[in-house]
Amino acid sequence: MKLQRSLRLITAALTLATIGLPAGNGAAAEKSAINPTGTWKVTYTPKPQSGFEPTLKLKLEGDKLTGTLSRPRAKAMTLEEAKLKGSEISFTTHMVPTLGDQTVTSNSKYQGTISGDTIKGKVEDEWMGHTRTREWQAKRVKE
Repeated sequence: MKLQRSLRLITAALTLATIGLPAGNGAAAEKSAINPTGTWKVTYTPKPQSGFEPTLKLKLEGDKLTGTLSRPRAKAMTLEEAKLKGSEISFTTHMVPTLGDQTVTSNSKYQGTISGDTIKGKVEDEWMGHTRTREWQAKRVKE
């Protein structure tokens, strides 16, 4: 009787191991629950004088996050170093516009938290040697 009970326990353990019953899959469930893929309208606080609202396009394939940030009358910038860890998102943009006869470099580092159809966070902009931090928010566009 004792041998049969031990065999049943061993059989059950081997069956669970074979079918890959997830142990502690909370992280995997959280990872799959957040999908930023889609189009987002971005606003900043304080608002820029021009009042423009960039468009953020994100695509998540497996663990890889890619996308672009488009501003009116400007070429879309490809997101660099884009990452999604749980609900935390981060990426950078790099722009080299020409102002008259002067070429300027602009780098922006975005960090935020996704909750439903909203992303809220901070962006650190470096423009012509000056750095400023401001808040940004994005709302998902229903497509």
